[in-house]
Amino acid sequence: MRKIEILILGALFCLLMGCQGADPFAIEDPCLDFQAENGPFQLDFLSPAFPVNAYAGHFFDGQKGLIGGQIYLGNAEDRSIGRLIRTADGGLNWDEVWTSDSLGVFGMAFPSPNQGFMIATGDLTNTPRIPLSRLYHSQDQGATWQALATFSTQQFSGLYFASDSVGFLWNDQNYFRSADGGQSWELIESFAFPVVQMDFPHPDTGFAAALLGKVYRSLDGGESWTIGNLGINQNVYTVHMETGQKGWVAGQRGFVMATEDAGLNWEIRREGLFDLFRLVKARNQLLIGVGPGHFSGEAGYSYGTLVWSIDAGQSWQSNPCLQNQAMRQLVPAGPETLYGFGIGAEIVKISLN
Repeated sequence: MRKIEILILGALFCLLMGCQGADPFAIEDPCLDFQAENGPFQLDFLSPAFPVNAYAGHFFDGQKGLIGGQIYLGNAEDRSIGRLIRTADGGLNWDEVWTSDSLGVFGMAFPSPNQGFMIATGDLTNTPRIPLSRLYHSQDQGATWQALATFSTQQFSGLYFASDSVGFLWNDQNYFRSADGGQSWELIESFAFPVVQMDFPHPDTGFAAALLGKVYRSLDGGESWTIGNLGINQNVYTVHMETGQKGWVAGQRGFVMATEDAGLNWEIRREGLFDLFRLVKARNQLLIGVGPGHFSGEAGYSYGTLVWSIDAGQSWQSNPCLQNQAMRQLVPAGPETLYGFGIGAEIVKISLN
């Protein structure tokens, strides 16, 4: 309502005072004249021949990797198809290696180069539609995939493997753990707040980012978890632990917090405006994070956010005007390269200087 009132007042002002050539109802693109500061990296924007709204990915090195998600076919068909694409030349060319008429890719994990897992989620096209998730397994760096397990009535949004044998699946209500490489799964009842992402700096030591300022910690390979409170109400979307003691979390409105005592205490490192969905340590003292940025469907512009720190989070720079519609993932690809992607066809290749 407030936005409408402002537009109406602006229109009346122009009618009374005269606005030469101005459209009082125009929504200005905030990135039209934005000049980003140069970071310690080069950005290349890639447009695969097989576009995908990407939710998951993994890169084995700077050249070879996978990105998966889904594509909405439009109102006429009112359905989405799942798609997994693969590159072997740093994103210059992509091949489609997996597709589904009903399931989209929402999680991927490679605990070792030739041991990969992918969770595909959607529903059976019955009336009413029935939720369904299927776990796939690859032993050839994602060139081929075989169905490993099927979960009826479940739509999983997260997947993580701490080792070749220990893995986790979750959605907003249910959390499962496997101790045999995904062959069987056991329900976990430790999480009172929805988990968004996990990170295990050691097979026995894990951390989980959760909503409403919560971070969980496990010291027994994920068999049990204890809850930690950041002292804020913002959602925690990402956790990156350099060691079992030192790490960072980030999330809603772009906050970043750091710990040096295994999550017992957290200190604020950044307060921002736009959400951060992923934060990773690239090398030395360099931290890089991504998330959605400016958006206006009415005006037809949409951007992603890139933030970075060259001193382990003490100070920050940002570019909220990336040519991507909503950055959701940031995947390391060797010591010199990262790939960012999300809701939108373009993929951002980040090459460190």
